[in-house]
Amino acid sequence: FFFSSRRRHTRSLCDWSSDVCSSDLVASILGGKLQRRSDFLARLGGEEFGLIMPNTDADSALELCAAMRQAIESAEIDHPLAVTGGVLTISIGIGLWHPRDCDSCDCDSLQQLADDCLYAAKNAGRNRVEMANLREQDHISHPNP
Repeated sequence: FFFSSRRRHTRSLCDWSSDVCSSDLVASILGGKLQRRSDFLARLGGEEFGLIMPNTDADSALELCAAMRQAIESAEIDHPLAVTGGVLTISIGIGLWHPRDCDSCDCDSLQQLADDCLYAAKNAGRNRVEMANLREQDHISHPNP
């Protein structure tokens, strides 16, 4: 699966952060949740991260991403521009693909699906995880607890 994650007000956060840009801290927190060598986390842009996790089922993907979302929130990274609580949060969109569901995978389509789920998470109130399957376009919502 592939996921896309964005934070709010990144430029402002990096401008006021004194020692280290918080995107490095976010990358460290997200990376700390990975437990398999085959999982690959990368920064796609200043405020966007991508994660590729081969051989991961939907439940495991949702569980990991929910744990990542919670870890960022629990870190209580001060953010004066945050909409809720003055701490940094992330929204996550997950795009799933399995070879048994669809013979081939267009990587651009998978990334677009994850991005669409990301915006669904933002539109549903932020600080949450949304997931969909590439073939079926099944949509699963996971609000923050």
